[in-house]
Amino acid sequence: MTKKINKNKSLTTSHLDSIIHDGLNLLSNQKNAINNLNVFPVPDGDTGLNMTLTLQGALNSLKNYNLEILSIQDYLKHFANGLMLNSRGCSGVILALFTKGVVDTLQSVAESDEISNSNVSYALKNGYILAYKETTNPCEGTILTMMKVFSEYFAELAKNNKYPVEIIKNIIPVLEETLDKTPEMLPILKKAGVVDSGAMGFLILIKGMVIGLEYNGILIKSLLNIATILAINKYIRSIVAKKKHRKKTNLIKTIISNLPPKNINNISLAYIIKQFNALIQKESSNTSAEIIIQKSEDLSNSWNPDLPYRYCTEFILNSKKINTDFLQTKFENFGDSIIILQSGNCFKVHIHTNKPKSILKLCSNYGEISSTKIDDMKKQHRNLISEDKAFYEKDKAVLLIVNGDGFAEILKGLGGTDILLYGKNKPSVNHILYALLKTCAKNIMVAAD
Repeated sequence: MTKKINKNKSLTTSHLDSIIHDGLNLLSNQKNAINNLNVFPVPDGDTGLNMTLTLQGALNSLKNYNLEILSIQDYLKHFANGLMLNSRGCSGVILALFTKGVVDTLQSVAESDEISNSNVSYALKNGYILAYKETTNPCEGTILTMMKVFSEYFAELAKNNKYPVEIIKNIIPVLEETLDKTPEMLPILKKAGVVDSGAMGFLILIKGMVIGLEYNGILIKSLLNIATILAINKYIRSIVAKKKHRKKTNLIKTIISNLPPKNINNISLAYIIKQFNALIQKESSNTSAEIIIQKSEDLSNSWNPDLPYRYCTEFILNSKKINTDFLQTKFENFGDSIIILQSGNCFKVHIHTNKPKSILKLCSNYGEISSTKIDDMKKQHRNLISEDKAFYEKDKAVLLIVNGDGFAEILKGLGGTDILLYGKNKPSVNHILYALLKTCAKNIMVAAD
């Protein structure tokens, strides 16, 4: 249960931990809906999962500490470091950067002093400034914009010296309005018909932290997945291009009756269907087949880009020889979406590239590399737009294929969770495929007896 906050008492470390867990719970609950919005910077469909894993890893790293005796400043320091070490994807690394900026600022407040609203305001400002600064080619209409708006409105509302949670509750409607405006800020979002996935993830995280178990609604109407949206879009473009829209087939009638624009969770498809219906029913003299075809092609192209760089590569480099600027210069010719987070001698690197092995070899000359993760974004993209989509719940899994209940029980005792048990006959390809999908993991290692 979420602990209720007594507005007359100071925030405790245990309560802060509970609030952040509430944010994680709501984020985890909505991660697949967030994944389905993921078109920028590339449509690899893992923003929700990456943000969840980032937060999950940071909170897991705090389980070794006694929260009853840990100060809030120390808790935040360990939490920020955990975010950095466990950050996944662009949004996860940017979230870690934002938190680092906030926490580094709050560390200057004496532990004996209560953290005031003015302290928090200043820390939030430094958080988004650091996130903007360390993100290569930062864009408005993303999670960065949400962080900036959150910081600015907190500072404005804090002038009335309200309780922080009440301030944040009053900011949520502003964040919702900002989220709705992201397609106007970033053209690729408008063409794809979605709001920004990282921005949505940030809003969900804030809502979860503030409202916790008091929240009982659904944040996103996941009426259609991307594969269905693209299939409907392709069908409409086809019949309009072939000038078959005057023929009122049963399928067209089904689209008109069952897919009214107001119920479509993609603004571009909603517009296309509205124009399509008007074209069929001759309701508007302004509607033309050319408009529908152009909008349809824009929608399709947004979700089927030519990815210049295939591999989302992340790792931690421990080195005393270099700094962030040095690494930034070294990586510029290797790819894009470069984000480097530094904490002491530890560097968390994120880059989209075609040469992950070359980057790792280069960095091995400067220090020790750990926590390497290389995702094939083309495969992730195919999964995102596939009608037979697999939903990821975790980053890695080990599937153990064994014969015999005794051996299976031993492996379970050692912590094995994904086990395919077979009898006298070897498992079929379909059995193995089902077991792989059941792990709900992006990266799977298989071990068989």
